[in-house]
Amino acid sequence: MLSSKEKLPLLMAGIILLLTIGLLTFIFFRDRSATLLAADKARTDLDTAETIIDLKYPGSWNIREDKLYKGQVCIDDNTVLVDYIEDLLGDTCVIFKNNVSVSTTVQVNGCERAIGVYAPYEVISKVLEPGRCYTGPVELSGKMHQAAYRPLTDEFGQIIGVLFIGCAPHTILDGANKMVGLTGLMLALLVGLFTRFFTARTTTQPLQEDGVVNDRMPTVRQQPILDSLDIANEDPRVLDGGNERSPEQEQVPGYGEEAESEWFDAWLGPQQELPKGLNRITLKQIVLFMKEQAENKVTIPDVSEAVSLSKVTVRHYLDYLAECDLVEIEKQYGSVGRPLRFFKLKL
Repeated sequence: MLSSKEKLPLLMAGIILLLTIGLLTFIFFRDRSATLLAADKARTDLDTAETIIDLKYPGSWNIREDKLYKGQVCIDDNTVLVDYIEDLLGDTCVIFKNNVSVSTTVQVNGCERAIGVYAPYEVISKVLEPGRCYTGPVELSGKMHQAAYRPLTDEFGQIIGVLFIGCAPHTILDGANKMVGLTGLMLALLVGLFTRFFTARTTTQPLQEDGVVNDRMPTVRQQPILDSLDIANEDPRVLDGGNERSPEQEQVPGYGEEAESEWFDAWLGPQQELPKGLNRITLKQIVLFMKEQAENKVTIPDVSEAVSLSKVTVRHYLDYLAECDLVEIEKQYGSVGRPLRFFKLKL
């Protein structure tokens, strides 16, 4: 079975792979959708532009003195009209007299209007000659547009020009790109939060349960050292961890340790084999402390402090006693994290 440290890289790799596949799929359909949306926008905006022209300049289209008129207004070099349509709709607008542009928002070299420029081939073959509207891709001044054309007719029904509305797909993609960036940011935040949550659940919380922070090695219990051997030779009372022992106590072997050992062997069983990594002497030390606290429930930090062992070590021994059904465990749940465990020896 994989450990938590091994699961985390695999999980992250899977998430990144899924996000990459999803992003590539989104980009493919985004470009396709942008082209279709641009074509629909060009058709709709063409109707709007024609309505605007009819409202601003009532009357029919006609050519007088080799110039294109709408009603009584000359359209040649009428930048106010085409700029107004571009500002309102966000599209490129060109008005052709026959197949030559006479008013346009398209600029040449970034400053001059593309006046007098011949219309693309599609204008002649699909609009002027058949007299029908046309919608489709067209290159205008080096840029691809989704274009919509409509023939302009005079009062006698003769085609004398063309109205062009062009929508560049990149104008629609700009909004989609912003959405992609925002979506990517949100996904990155979600992945970060999920990773942090997963790490906390699999690594941090098990350590917090026992109050452990980078505590790997058990501490060695330090025995008090007498400053001088003469003290023991001159006085029958010697120090034992800060407590004096009387001559009467000296006569009792181990000051009760022999009796405690016999009780421990009888309680656990003298032939009881411990799992690898556990020591019988250390287990006896922990059990005798818990016996002294028979009326109280203790926690792992309590035992660790009393017997001068690391919390990790104490936890292993208490888990072993729990597996052998030699201790009672009570769990206390808090608002966050795993429950705090209390242990009591079964006597």
